[in-house]
Order: sequence, then structure tokens, then C-alpha cells
Amino acid sequence: MSIRILIDLSLISLINNGRDIKMHDLIREMGQQIVCQHSREPGKRSRLWCPDDVYHVLKNNTGTDVVECISLDMSEIKEVHLSAAALAKMPNLRWLKFYQSRCLLEKFSHSHGYPYKFLRLDFSPENLVEQRLLNFCECGLPNTHFSSKVHIPDVLERVSDRLQLFHWDGYPCKFLPLDFSLENLVELNMRGSHLEHLWDGIQELPSLRTIDLSYSKHLTEIPDLCRTPNLQLVYLSYCEKFKKCPVVTSENMVQLDLRKTAIEEVPSSIGSLAKLEWLGLSDCELLKELPSSIFNLQSLFELKFNGCLRLEKFPDITEPMENLKRLRIERTAIKELSSSIPNLVGLVRLIMLNCEDLEFIPRSFCNLNSLKVFRISDCPKIVKFPSISCGLCSLESLSVNDCINISEMPDNIGCLSSLRKLSLRGSNIESIPASIKLLTNLRRLYLSYSKRLQSLPILPPSLIHLDAIDCPLLYGNIMAKAELAIRYCLDQRRSFEGIFPGSEVPRWFPYQSMGPSLTIKWIRPNWGTAEFCGFVVCIVFSVEDEIRPWEYLFQCKIKIGDHPVEQRHFCCLRSYSRRFKKDHTIVSYNPSQNFEFDYSLPRGGSDDYHDVTFTILSWKDTFKLKKFGIYLTFSPDPHKEYDKLTVEEECDKPTVKEDDEDMNTTPCSVM
Repeated sequence: MSIRILIDLSLISLINNGRDIKMHDLIREMGQQIVCQHSREPGKRSRLWCPDDVYHVLKNNTGTDVVECISLDMSEIKEVHLSAAALAKMPNLRWLKFYQSRCLLEKFSHSHGYPYKFLRLDFSPENLVEQRLLNFCECGLPNTHFSSKVHIPDVLERVSDRLQLFHWDGYPCKFLPLDFSLENLVELNMRGSHLEHLWDGIQELPSLRTIDLSYSKHLTEIPDLCRTPNLQLVYLSYCEKFKKCPVVTSENMVQLDLRKTAIEEVPSSIGSLAKLEWLGLSDCELLKELPSSIFNLQSLFELKFNGCLRLEKFPDITEPMENLKRLRIERTAIKELSSSIPNLVGLVRLIMLNCEDLEFIPRSFCNLNSLKVFRISDCPKIVKFPSISCGLCSLESLSVNDCINISEMPDNIGCLSSLRKLSLRGSNIESIPASIKLLTNLRRLYLSYSKRLQSLPILPPSLIHLDAIDCPLLYGNIMAKAELAIRYCLDQRRSFEGIFPGSEVPRWFPYQSMGPSLTIKWIRPNWGTAEFCGFVVCIVFSVEDEIRPWEYLFQCKIKIGDHPVEQRHFCCLRSYSRRFKKDHTIVSYNPSQNFEFDYSLPRGGSDDYHDVTFTILSWKDTFKLKKFGIYLTFSPDPHKEYDKLTVEEECDKPTVKEDDEDMNTTPCSVM
């Protein structure tokens, strides 16, 4: 039966661009049963995969010329010591794989830059039942990488000339086996090995496709790979003593990973790798320069220069690049971007973070017609943002955060017709250009920690989120702008949320409480009907601790009588927030189409009253609720000129029952 027939029957499938075969469990089990029937002695079977069988063969040195493939999960066995000639008795071995399935590096979740040397004392991996990946790359945790339970003397003696896969996690020797024939080798995978170097001189490697020596802490260099015509993947990341980037000439190269190595330069020959899609250079702290030929890599999709602390010059881009979509420059010594940057004609994301020596952004940056995301943060030497042109017609997200010497944004910011998000957090700007009102697609505006920001212009009606935390000069004069945005959202029945300095609930909220809940007597409740449009909540609060990213501040629970009908979460902050020095206010409009209604609730007659209770709960004790207000919205009734709420416009008390009996009711007015 051919492979194509098995694929058509969904019994096997090709993965990793056809490099590997994934098969149905039944096919695998059937094949394993056939192999086991050949002999009761594991050393006389062609394939070994059961940890107990492999352990038996290795410990007792019972391998024979019948053995062709060995796959051993070293997590499943005890320590075993081999003789130097342990593999010499298996001359037909084609596949040797000693791997660690329980390596922390591969098993669990992602923690980038975890700074401590120990996990929490109460950390228990057994509880990670659903967890599939935990990546501790770039962390301070020791011994989270690869180790071998298969031990050998200083060097292995003769290994099969037919070997195609040589995979040994934590390979314990300084050198490859003696007289190791490389002619048939397709994949060399020795992550976390003790290797210091590979072979001597340039070798003919006609079949080699993959080299993975990542996390080999003692590796200093490898020979040039000039005679590896089929080489596709080279991984050398976290080889911290690796100093010289090899010359690779294979036309089939797809990925080259040099992250966290000690290289000082990249050879200009890299520009000949026409099929290279991914190049890893992050955290090469000794890297001083890049060849301009790096921008000849026409298949490159993403390029990162993170943590290249000595990299001072951004290379010139001599030819247009259509496929490079993402460029990230972080923690480098680059002083300026090349004026040729518009040659990155396909660039979609440009990120520049913590570049303390970066002095300016070239005006030609505004000619990046495909750019959708531009983010710059913590670049203190930049004093001016370039004038904006219509060339940035595709820009959807603009973030200029914590650039303390930028005091103003261009007046023509309104020409960014596609902009949906604008973030100016931590800036020293004093005002927002009036042309912001022309940004008819702007939905999110982030202004937190802008200490000098004094006022806001008219905001675009499309806005659904306004974040102005700890903007002290806006205190007390921002609510009018927020009210305009809310009014427009009321008309459009679209959500809105804002957080900004303030200590009062506006008077247009007819129902106010200084306690955690209030009850409204609602005549003929139309909850769940087309007449009820939604409600606006205003929460005044203080914070006594830092707020973590993606952490909600408050929750609102709503009941009609004794029936819970809805709960909403308010103010999810997307980055760390410092302690607020003053009271802040959340204003949120929640349209009814976002609710889930219980239609079994009684609607009541035309003269029936029902208690509708709103309760505000804080997620932490450090979030202190001071007061809140509610405003209910309804569709206009063409036959009546009054609101559906039982509000008497000249009364001293609305029909509100506060659950906190010590608090006075605020006189009402209706928006």
C-alpha cells in the first residue's frame, strides 16, 4: 500500500512541510506488534522504542546488526552507562534518538526573562493538567535544559556508517564519535550537548538538512558549511561561547538561529540565502555590525535585533524588500534608522523599544505605505516625531510611549485615516492636536501618566476606550469630553469605557450611592426588550497598590427582585499601572445587545414596580470604591415625552433605595 493511499485514507499525514509523517494510532500499534513478533530478544528486533527494551539492550550490550532504529525517551529510564563500543555492534543503525520529553524547556508555559533563580516554593507541576508548553528561555532558572541519562566514556567508538538521524539531548562528550561517517546524515540534533566543536575542516555533507546544537554551553565554533547543498535548518541559539558565525551557502536554507551567542559579526555571504525566512539575532550582545547584504534576503519574513547592545548602525537597504513584514529593534546602540527604510515596502510592524541612543526617526519613515503598527517606547534622545504624511495611509496602531523628550505630536495627525489605536502613555506632551477629531476610525486612546497634558480637544465619535490614568493636570476637566463620547455611543448603541482623574459622579447620573450597592424602583421593567438600550455606570475609586496587566478593577452585579440578570466587568488595564495619587473615575456604557437575558423573568404590568439592584464589587481590597452612579437608557417613546424611569424632576429624592442606610441620596437630574 503506497503512502499516497494511506494519506487518502487519513491513516497518515505529512507535517513540517513534508519532512515528517504523522500516523494514526492504529497504524503505529499494528507496526509495533509486527516488529515485536520477530524476536523475544529486543536486541534482535529492527526497531526499539519501548523504554524498558532499549534500557535492556543498552545496559546488557545485546544489540545486533538487526537493529535499525532506536527511540528512547530518557525521562522514562534510570541512569545507564555504556561502553565506548556499545553502538559498534549495531552496524545497520539508521535512526538513533535519545530525547527528554519531560524537559522543562519543552513541556510547560512561557516565561520570558523570568529574573529569579528559583520557582515559587508552592509551585507544583502536577497541577498543570491542561498545560502543554512552558518555555523558560532567557530566564535565570538554572538546570532547566537538557541532560542525558545515557552516559558514555570520553568518546564513542565506531558508529554505523548508515546513520541518518543522530539525536541525543544532552550528549555528554566533548567530541563526536571517532570515525563518524557523515555521508548519509540527514539530521544532527544535540541540544544541550557538551560538545566543544564538531568535525575538523570542511566536510562533504550531501544529505544533511538539519543541525540543532542549541543550548550547547561549551560549543565555541563549527566549521563552515559550504558543502551542504540541502541544508535547511541551523539552530545555535544559547550557545553562549559560540563566537564565529559559520559561512552557509545552501540555497535551501530556511532558518538560521544565532540568538544569545557571542558572535561579533555576520558574514556578508548571508545575503546569498535566497530562501531564508527566519534569522535569529536577538541577545547577541557582542554583535557590532551587520552587512547591508542582510537586506538582500528576499524571503525573510521577520527580523529582530533585540538585546544587540553593541550594534550601533542600522544597515542601508539597497533594494526593495516585499516579504519582510516585521522589524523589531530593542535594547541596541543604534543611533539612527537609515533613510532608505522606505525600501521595506512590505513592512507591516515596526517596533523600537529601549533604544537609549536613538536620536531621531527619519522623515522617510512616513513613506512606509504598508505599515499597520508602529510602536516606539523608552527612547529618551528622540525629541521630535516626524511630520506625518498620507504615506502612512495603512497605519492602524501608533504608540509613542515613555519618550520623555517628545513634547508634541504633529498637527496633521488627523491624516492617519486608518488609525484605530493611539497610545501616548508616559509622554510630556501638553496638548493633543485638534486634528485628532478627524480620525474617524480611532477606537482606543491611551494617555496615562502624561504629567503635562492639560486638556483634550474634541475627540472623534468613533472612540470606545479612553485611558487617562494619572494625568494630574486633567483633573476635573475631562468629564465633558467623556460625556460627548458617551452620548455618541448611546446614539450608536456601542460600548464605551473611560478611566481618568476625577472624584465626583456627574449630576446627570440620577441614581448615586456612596455605598457598594443601590436599588432602583423601576416601573414596568423592560429588561430584555427593544425599549431598554443599556446603562451607564460611573465609579469613583482609589488604588492603594499597583495594578497588574489584564486585571479587572470592578464587577457590577444586577438583580431584578431576587433574580440575578447580568454581571459586567469594568476597566481591564493592559499594562502595569503605578499607584494612583488621586481619585479616579471609570465611566462605562453597556448596551443591552451585549447582555444575556433571562426571558423567564416576569415583565410586570403597566403600574407595577420592581426593585432593580446594582452592586459594585472590587476585585481586590486595594481597589477602594468611594461612590458610584447609574444612568439607564431607553428608546424614545413617540407617544410620551417622559422617560420610562420613575424620576420626578423637581423632587428632592429620586425613587432610589440605598443599601447603605448611613448615606444620603443625591438629588437627581436626567441627561
